[in-house]
Parts: sequence; C-alpha cells; structure tokens
Amino acid sequence: MIFGEKTEEQKRVAELTREVKELRKELLASKLDKKQVEVQMKELKDALELGGNLRQGYVDSQEHMAVARRGLINMMEDMNEIPIDDVKRDLDRLNGHLDQIFHECSIREDDPDFKSTADGLKNMAANMDKINLIMLRSELENLQALLEDTSEWRSPNFFALAYYLQHEEESKVGEMENEFRNSFLERYLEEHLMESLAMEANYAGCGEKLEYMIQHYIYA
Repeated sequence: MIFGEKTEEQKRVAELTREVKELRKELLASKLDKKQVEVQMKELKDALELGGNLRQGYVDSQEHMAVARRGLINMMEDMNEIPIDDVKRDLDRLNGHLDQIFHECSIREDDPDFKSTADGLKNMAANMDKINLIMLRSELENLQALLEDTSEWRSPNFFALAYYLQHEEESKVGEMENEFRNSFLERYLEEHLMESLAMEANYAGCGEKLEYMIQHYIYA
C-alpha cells in the first residue's frame, strides 16, 4: 500500500464517524438530552463498525462452508475410483476450508461435535492408508450432516449481535439454539438502544437517515 493511502476499512470507518457526527448534530438540534445522545451515538457507531465486520466474517465463513460441502460430496463420489494419494490431496484441501468456517453465528470453534469430526479428518489426512480410507466415508457422512444442519440456520441480525457483544459476555448466548438466540438478540437491541433512539430520530426528522446507516454499514 502506498504511504498515506487509506484502506477500504479505514475509509468506511471515517465515513461512519462523519455520518454519526451529523446524526448527533441533528438530534441535539431538536433539544434532546445531550448526555443520552452522546451515549447513544457512541454505542451506535461501535455497533455499526463491529456489525459490519461480523457480517463480512460470516460471509467469508459461509463461502468456505459451501466449498467444503461441494468438496466432500465429490470426495464421497470419487474416493473409491482414484489413487489414495489423490484422496489425501482432496482431504487436505477440504480440511483447509474447514479451518475457515468458524463464526460466532455459525459453527463455533468450541463446538464439540464439529471439533471431533474435524480432528478425525485431519488425523486421517496425516496418516492416510487403506484402513483410514475405509473409515473416511463414515467421517465424511458425519461432516455432511453437521454442515447440512448448519446451512438451515437463519442468518443473524449482525447489528443486534454487535451491540450485545459490546455489553455482555458472548458465552451467555453461545449455547442458545439459533432461532432463540436471534430473537433474544433482537429484543435486547430494541430494549437497550433502538426503541428510544428510533423514537428520538423520528422526532428530530432523521429516522430515515438512521435506518439507512444501519443498512449501509451492516449490509452494504
């Protein structure tokens, strides 16, 4: 990178900072409580910045998951027809993608079922022989079931997740079922920030700007 050149992430943060300042100015112009607005603007900026990063990490993990799913299907179709060295090569490639699929809202690094299966596949790749080749199909089927189950989960509200993570321990929601967790996070965001902030923004005539910022910095 050329000295002095800003990265896309730095540009995004600078733009976000500017828009939050403009929103703050509009809210204060409507004679809203300054102390409350200051707190809300800091929380909004922090949650939008983290939420965008969480979404990008989720997108990346889902791309690796899609490649892994296609790869394991191909392996199960071809493994009895190709040399054992080629099976090992394909398994190494699959394991590389599995290392990249972890995310707070998908497969977590501390997931015991996934960790057991992934560790088993890595051990097989490191010690590939005819015995492990026979056992490989069963492990691939276990992996396929885990990935299929995860693929049915609803994608999270990244803004709500980011806001929650800045105020609470992640472990509190880590063990929740996917759908319940999403509903819980959305209620938490509404009760602690958005119910009052949206009302104030609408009163100040900048409700649409607030909605735009959330969509732009989380999902754009």
